[in-house]
Amino acid sequence: MRPAVRAGAARAAMSLFLCRRPGAWCLALSIGVLAQPAVFAQPAEPPVEDRSADPLPPAAPAPSGYFLLPLPGGQPVFERLGIQPEERGHALMLIARALHGAAVINPTGSLAIAFTEVFGPITLPSAGVPSAETTDPNAVLLAPFDDRLWRQLLTLTPEADLFTQLVKHRGALLVAAGALEAGPAVREWLADNPRLLRQIVRELPGSFTQAAPALVLGDDGWAVPGDRAAWTALVGVSPARREDFLRRLLSRDEGRLARFFANLALMPSDRRAALLQPEHEESAEAALGSLYSSAREAEAPWSPNDHPYQLSYADLPAILHSLSDLPIDRLPATAGLWPSLIESEVETRERASQLLQAERAAAPFTATVRALLKGGPRERRDRVTMLALARRVWDGDLPARDQADVLYALGHYRRFRAMLLMLDRIEVRAPHVWGRLVDAARRIDGGSGIDRALRLQAFQGALALVERTALTGSLAPARRDEVLVALAEAVDSETATHTAVRAWLLDHFIPALPPLVQPDRFTGATAYESRVIQALAGPPPTEPRPVKWEGLDYVVDIGAAEHERILRIRGEVPSPGLDAALEKRDAASLPAALRALIYAVALGDPDGAVTLSPDVAERHDLLGMRAAGREFAWMPAAERTGSSMPWHIAGSLLGVDLAMARSALRRLSADEMPPVPTINLNDEMTLARTAVALRPLDLDDAGQSAIAAAIARGRARLAAAAADPRSVLALADEVAVPIAVRRAIGWTLASIPETAGSFFSLRDLLWLGHPDLPAEKLARWGVIGDAVDGRLVPRLGAPSAWDRLAGRPDTGILATEAPDLTLHLVELTSALHVPASLIPALLLYATQDYWHEVEARFPDDWPALVRGALALPPSRVEDYIAALGSGGPLRPR
Repeated sequence: MRPAVRAGAARAAMSLFLCRRPGAWCLALSIGVLAQPAVFAQPAEPPVEDRSADPLPPAAPAPSGYFLLPLPGGQPVFERLGIQPEERGHALMLIARALHGAAVINPTGSLAIAFTEVFGPITLPSAGVPSAETTDPNAVLLAPFDDRLWRQLLTLTPEADLFTQLVKHRGALLVAAGALEAGPAVREWLADNPRLLRQIVRELPGSFTQAAPALVLGDDGWAVPGDRAAWTALVGVSPARREDFLRRLLSRDEGRLARFFANLALMPSDRRAALLQPEHEESAEAALGSLYSSAREAEAPWSPNDHPYQLSYADLPAILHSLSDLPIDRLPATAGLWPSLIESEVETRERASQLLQAERAAAPFTATVRALLKGGPRERRDRVTMLALARRVWDGDLPARDQADVLYALGHYRRFRAMLLMLDRIEVRAPHVWGRLVDAARRIDGGSGIDRALRLQAFQGALALVERTALTGSLAPARRDEVLVALAEAVDSETATHTAVRAWLLDHFIPALPPLVQPDRFTGATAYESRVIQALAGPPPTEPRPVKWEGLDYVVDIGAAEHERILRIRGEVPSPGLDAALEKRDAASLPAALRALIYAVALGDPDGAVTLSPDVAERHDLLGMRAAGREFAWMPAAERTGSSMPWHIAGSLLGVDLAMARSALRRLSADEMPPVPTINLNDEMTLARTAVALRPLDLDDAGQSAIAAAIARGRARLAAAAADPRSVLALADEVAVPIAVRRAIGWTLASIPETAGSFFSLRDLLWLGHPDLPAEKLARWGVIGDAVDGRLVPRLGAPSAWDRLAGRPDTGILATEAPDLTLHLVELTSALHVPASLIPALLLYATQDYWHEVEARFPDDWPALVRGALALPPSRVEDYIAALGSGGPLRPR
């Protein structure tokens, strides 16, 4: 990112307004803070020269079907917009998303109004916008069709400024953005049909934007994704009748059919074939119609034609994305019963056994997707997570009893979701453990009031201790399953819950932990709490890794640093003390002691939130409000403010560390006021939770080297292809670069040959380098995936086109496609010979800086996310590493 652009004109042009509403940040950005979208996949070294004032390079002649659209004001306006020269080929798409994307609100109106107020009159001395007379002849954008056609469509005189009028006209801008994604034959045909094009601009611009990337013209009319006769029946006219078919496709159901058409057309052909496979005796027409009906019902309530860039968080494309790594060839053997499981309550193991005997689905992928699309958004999200969990635990070769345990446990996901997500997070795969813990949860989860709260706190507190000690490695996998079954057996009895948990702690859990090595302030005659705190921190390294940094000798000891941190926080958090609670034997003391230990781990920075809210553990809202089908006490923990209560955590005691992830982030210095963040809050939470979710035990030096080597290979492939636009385009196809960007690659490289790297993120380069790691190990270096499939573990899948996932800023899903900050740290630490196990600690610093420094134009600005990751300079990372030597995991030898 160019320093002068980031610190100068782009930030100073207009003011930034932020307002918070439930679940989302509302950004009102002026023309000057539309953050820069290009992605620079360069080597680790940051740019050393300021090129922001360099003259624009001459633009190449426009390809067929495009023209060069002059930008009034020249290069200063490009900088004001945050558009880099190499982005000129797809700038209209970016501007359309900024102005007509997910809801953007400010005190005086929408971002579109703010854009018009500032940019509308070309000569605005008070706003500092240069006049049209100063236009640089090289300051042009690539636009579809030609100047004459747009002036005809917008009824403009030859003297009128086309850029300003086109951007002001919502329909024209959306159609222009869509046409950037359409193929040359489609653009040529539309240009020859101005009457139809005018209708699209006036009445169907959002629908066209949805369908455009999937529109392909052949000799016999429109190409369709699937059976031609089925599409004729669904649309009501043959694809051979070009104009009638397109008009009906765009107008049907306010654009929903157009979106459905594009979703299917852009799928990989093998998965599309599996999705469109008829069930039982269905015809192809009935199969397509049934799928469309389900997809339409799952759409967001607003019209796609009116809101083309706003999507539901559990619609067809989101569900297909969550299933993108589901192996189609294994479905018939194992997944035919999932539709039945998803749609049914499984109260007993007998019911689970009946499902196992049910007839398998004839078209399992079709049946599964249709089942996932049913119900409201929350219900669909639950079903996606149930299937994601099932794929990790289920094995078709298991004995029937174990299979029944899996179905029985998953059938209770809606009731005990936090517990099942926790079991998945700590990699418990034994079906009988899942089943017995559901039995125990059902045993104690009755009644109401304080008695129920105390039972739940005792049980969940015990589970949370297992969760943390399993994550740190203090509790070995073999002992982990044994200890969990013992807890279930103790609780699933006539014994009072607090008594059962007390006996389990003394007889099973504490004996399974490593012996106490270093007594602390909580060490008394029994030393139970000291031993548990030591285990919560993690075991000492068996072979301490030496590190030499800035002339000093260190060893890596993550457990020691965590031990000091937890002890400092525990000293601030009110608690009766675990030893005293175990001795008292009353119903209230033990839950309070367990809750204090959980918060001592989760509160993160000992100089952070705990100093202001030491009583936050006592404010935990466990019971909350009941909702149909969603048990509040077992909901994943989440931050809450408002409703006459101060900041607190609500929901389960499991996963509290993820709920409080922002409190774990650290700054190198508190002396400076950081920039106001522009990244939306939900993407920020995804990245913060990632920093907490990554496990040092999972990140080894071999994986670090493999990832760094793959990125280097990807960069070498790109360098070898850079001289040939067709080769660069082939690489862009391989990693799903957005279609509008791919269409313009040839022109961009002809204008600025050295910009081939601007089209690829670090994740793209990693994929182009074919990482030599199994998918499961590669995922451990990714981004927490709960926004995709509900699981609380990292994921790192194949690249997806970010513009197909955008439109859901209230979910944090876009950040799951931006692992570049972690990958950048992998590259830098590998080059510096810093152990991979320190990367999670470095991320706590890097993520805090990152979310303040990213300059996002709109809530879905994925290009800004990946650009911001690469803007992190090596010198800053060196500062993070040095900070780890002061009370962190770098311990003096």
